[in-house]
Amino acid sequence: MKGDRGVTEGAKILVVDDSPATLEVVGRILRQSGHSVETAPDVTGAVERLDGGPLNLVITDFRMPGADGLDLVRHVRENFPETAVVMLTGFPSIEGAVEAVKGGAEAYLTKPFTQAELLNTVTTVLQAFEGRRPQGQGTSTALPLVGRSEAVRALRAAVEVAAAGSNPVLIEAPVGSEGEAVARAIHDGSTRSRNAFTVVHCELLLDPCRELFGSEKTASLVEGCDGGTLVLRAPEALDIVAQIHLMRLFQESRCIPVGGGRGPSVDVRVVALTSRDLERQAGTGHLRRDLLERLSEQRIRMVGLASRSEDVVDLVHEIASRESALLGCATASWSDRALDALVKVPWLGDLTDLSSVVQAVVARVAGRPIEVVDLPARFRFNASVIEGEIPTLREMEAEHIRAVLLKVGDNKTEAARLLGIDRKTLRSKVGV
Repeated sequence: MKGDRGVTEGAKILVVDDSPATLEVVGRILRQSGHSVETAPDVTGAVERLDGGPLNLVITDFRMPGADGLDLVRHVRENFPETAVVMLTGFPSIEGAVEAVKGGAEAYLTKPFTQAELLNTVTTVLQAFEGRRPQGQGTSTALPLVGRSEAVRALRAAVEVAAAGSNPVLIEAPVGSEGEAVARAIHDGSTRSRNAFTVVHCELLLDPCRELFGSEKTASLVEGCDGGTLVLRAPEALDIVAQIHLMRLFQESRCIPVGGGRGPSVDVRVVALTSRDLERQAGTGHLRRDLLERLSEQRIRMVGLASRSEDVVDLVHEIASRESALLGCATASWSDRALDALVKVPWLGDLTDLSSVVQAVVARVAGRPIEVVDLPARFRFNASVIEGEIPTLREMEAEHIRAVLLKVGDNKTEAARLLGIDRKTLRSKVGV
């Protein structure tokens, strides 16, 4: 049944384990569910991170070289009472569980565990710590909703309508357009915003039906999302049995487990996210037609960045502002030529590609004004070809020399060496 859930998404979580594989898997699952995740390979690294700022949750392995997980649990309880702890172990025992809980851990999870078991445990623990979240974790406008184009205005209106309802939503998003951020905006604007927000990559599920709906021996992702929003990425990847169970969820509002049984009542809002043509998938029999109709009770079609280039400048400023805040530096200004170069690119990788480029440039310039020369090479040429005007060889040569000077920190001797000329020639070409 639906409970009084706390804010269980967007938490700051530290995962501590000497196994790189565990750090990668646990981190990926939690990030997909909207959490901010950092990792540490041992207790020493974890203690250093704890001293660096507040966290909502620490997930730590039991046995590690040097100090072990119990030592870390005690350290957290003594010094960071606002931070919850979950213990992981590959050596299950009643004694270990009792010792972990006595030491101050809120929960104890035995390896191997399923995605559902991990997320359910994290959700339960975070609920117990509601009200102790670090300050300053407010949400900002989702990047796909930034801009002034007609497409963005229509998208914002669709998100508002979706947030006001509880029926399923199908988001059709080009690859790289960050459709998940739109799903999050719908959740944050709804009455479910204080409840769970869980993202499931259907194509990554090894046993879709069992992981989504559970069984006698395993927990379910659906039940763990009771009262909240469940985002299904690539629902067309679900096998036919999982699709049948999903239809029963819509029809009966129950999480029917594998193996039968009535299953618990649940209140889950489903948002489907895809970059594929689901009509075609239904036509070929890969997706049930009745399921497609239920998933698309409200349909949101996102437009790729290539079709709304008028939004690029606003997006660049927004991304740069966020990255500057993370780096703790002043927000840099952009020259008109630099912005023009970014606008002219088709951005086949959409928002993901744009974000990557802008973040890299901002990190490199560290607050100073951004010129064309600061951009990657493919953009510098675009900036030179303005309205069909072909730059002269001298102009392109000067642009290249300035780029080399920037790369070597204005070391003219090194720049001349890389260019294969002497300093006198360098000075005559660009006046430096």
